[in-house]
Formats: sequence, C-alpha cells, structure tokens
Amino acid sequence: MGAAPSTAEQVSADYPASQFAKSECTVLEHGIRSWYDGIVGRRASTSMSVFDVPLAKHSRLLTDFPEGHIHTVLAVPNQKVPTVSGSANCCGASFAQDTSESASTASSRNANTNNVPVVLMHGFGSGAAVYHLVLPGLAPLRTGPVVAIDSLGCGQSSRPSNVVGSHRTSSVEEAEDFFVGGLERWRISMGYEKMALVGHSMGGYLAVSYAERYPERVHNLVLIGCAGIPEPPKDLHDKRKNLPLLWRAALGFWDSGTSPFSVMKYGPGRFLLGKYVANRFADHAWLDKDDFREYLYNNWTTGNPSAGGYGHNTLMMAGAYARNPLEHRLPRLKVDHVSLIYGETDWMNPENGFRVRDAMKADKSCTTRLDVAIVTNAGHTCVIDNPTGVVDAIDAALHTPSIDGQIFHGERPASRDSCTGVSGPAAKASGDATLATVPTAAAS
Repeated sequence: MGAAPSTAEQVSADYPASQFAKSECTVLEHGIRSWYDGIVGRRASTSMSVFDVPLAKHSRLLTDFPEGHIHTVLAVPNQKVPTVSGSANCCGASFAQDTSESASTASSRNANTNNVPVVLMHGFGSGAAVYHLVLPGLAPLRTGPVVAIDSLGCGQSSRPSNVVGSHRTSSVEEAEDFFVGGLERWRISMGYEKMALVGHSMGGYLAVSYAERYPERVHNLVLIGCAGIPEPPKDLHDKRKNLPLLWRAALGFWDSGTSPFSVMKYGPGRFLLGKYVANRFADHAWLDKDDFREYLYNNWTTGNPSAGGYGHNTLMMAGAYARNPLEHRLPRLKVDHVSLIYGETDWMNPENGFRVRDAMKADKSCTTRLDVAIVTNAGHTCVIDNPTGVVDAIDAALHTPSIDGQIFHGERPASRDSCTGVSGPAAKASGDATLATVPTAAAS
C-alpha cells in the first residue's frame, strides 16, 4: 500500500484551518501511525474524524451561554481506504489494515456493554489530542463509539469570556455547572442515552461532577490519575512556608487566580512548554515532542483563557487539592462501577485511591463498587507514557467485573530501532497476559 497523504498537508490544501487545528491534526496523525506501524508494540488501524458539535438548547443549562459547540474527535476502526474528514476547521485521517483480530474481540463481548459510547475527557491545559495514542488502540476493541472531546471553555471548543473566572469571582458549584452543563448539552446533541466516561486528571474530577448530577446517564466511570481526591493536609500552610522561594512564588501565583494561559500567551510560552515537554516525557518512539509542544502551545495561547484557563483555581487550591474533595463525594455516587487507574509514579498518589476504596468497602450503605489499578512504566500522564498499558486498563475496566488490585504492563518495544513493524495481539478480552496483582491494603 502506498504512503497515505500527510494529514497536516491535506488540511492546508483542503481547509481554512487554524494553526491550532493543524497542530492537533499532526498529533492525531502521529498517534494513528504509531499504532498502524506497530511503534507502540502493537498494531491497530483506526480513522479519526474531527468535528464541532453544536450544543443542544436547554432551558436550565448555561442559560447565560445559549450558543456554542464542543470540539469532538471520533475514532473509528477498520476503514479500508485512507481518508481525511472533518469540519471547516478540523481534519481526520485513516490508514487501511486488516484488524480482524481486534474486530473479533469486540464483537464477541456483551453487546449491551460494548456498544456504550466511551467519552474521554482531558485534564487542565490539555485537550482531546492528549489521547492520540489511546484512541487508535481502544476503538477497535469497542463496537460503540469512542470519542474524545475538548471540554467547553477549553481547546477548540467555544471559549466564552466572563462566564467563569477565578475562585474569587466564581464558586466551585458555578465552575462545575459550567463544564458539566456543556457536557450534558453535547450528550443530547450526540443522541447518547448513556456514556462510559473516561477522565484524566481534572477530567476525572469533572467526570465525577457530571455523574453526581446525571447518574442515569453514566454507565461507569474510569478515572485516570484523578485530581482532587484527598483532603489537603492540615499542615499544608506550614509546609508551604518552608518551601524554596520559587515554589512559594508559583503557589502564590496560583492562589491569585491568574490564568497561566495569559503568561504563556504574552511571555516565553513556546520556550517554557518546550522545556516542560522535553523534561516531563521520556524519549518514546511514539511521541514527537516538538509536535506535541506545538499543540500545547496553541492550546494555551489561542483565544481567551475562558473557564478552562481558570479551572486550576476555581476547582483546585494551590497544590491541586480540590476545594470540594472527591473522597467525600465518591461514596455518595449513584453509579455502579468506578475504576481508578494510576501510573506507578503518578504524583496523584495512588494511596489516596486505595484509602477511599477501603473506606467505601467498609461502608455498608455505599452501593458503588470502586476499583484501583496501576499502569507500569508511567507517571501522571500515563496516556502518553504507556499507551498500550492504558488501553488494556480502560478496556478491562469497561467490560470486566473488576480490575481491583491489578497491574497493567502493556507492551513496550525493545528499542527505538527495533520497534517499527513489531506486531502484537489486540488486547485480549480477559487481559490475563498483561495483569498481575498489587496489595489490596492501602498504606496509611
């Protein structure tokens, strides 16, 4: 098969796309190629369609923001002809390959659960394309839609100004209502009866907020490196006083309510984000750091910060402690199944998840089942650090009774030089080959 056209080049030729849209397409294309060529250690073939979904009219939701759209990335397996598809500002790309093994795995499962739309939600300062290495591997394992979105006020979704500001001008409830209201109006527009919500970091926090308000619309929750679970330590203020000056200044900046987006936009943003990406991520063959930096830079500097640019402050205190911690809210959810997934070196401490799980098990009035699992060779952004491990963990959480205490290793190429063309099985329905067991007792 001949080489497929470059997504970025196709967009330049066919659409009046913004630099932001082009950078997103470049990142998505890299994710597709990484699975198509087996660079991640496993093969899959997926197309991605990118489009903007107008928010449904609703008499009670976001009444001060009646119009708008949510930017959406839909992953679809088994396309036989390379295509590029999208709206006026977006694109999609696909590569053809026989994925009969993945298709067989998907079709052999319980149709009632495997048909449920899977919706992936990003964290602070990120966007749908953070899942560019997860979407191509997850979509072939599902018979229902697999979708990633830019939350309202974030990314390439509508960014209304003066709706949600800092914690000094907006309450936690107002901020949560803004994001949750956008998601609910998007769900109505998409025609989804129920969804399996997968949220990373602050996206996990907002997925819980949505499930509180609309439990009848949530099939289950998968929270990856979920932000905002524990109460802040009682001596937090004293600990901050002993931090180095630079750290105290950064936390003071956080407390002030200033959006870091503004600093990136009018300061050395591209340089700072380049340093962050270079230092934060290992030199994985499946990650193009320059392209990912450019995507983040456009995300942070395009348009006004909107609610997404202040989410760190409206929902969290300095240090990423929630103003309304989830450890008190998870036990009260009316959702059957919640899975917490952590990278093994996640700074969102997995011990918090184990502690809440044990408390929920001991509470006889709690009807929600909560699992905790670990992805190896990964930190907080495990969706990039170990994409096959995350795909296996999400897949198991969506179709098995429990993933509690399990470790997901994924498949990692032996080296950068030998990774191209490595083939591996699609994630098995049982997942036995990639699982081990971790202790069930949380550390004190």
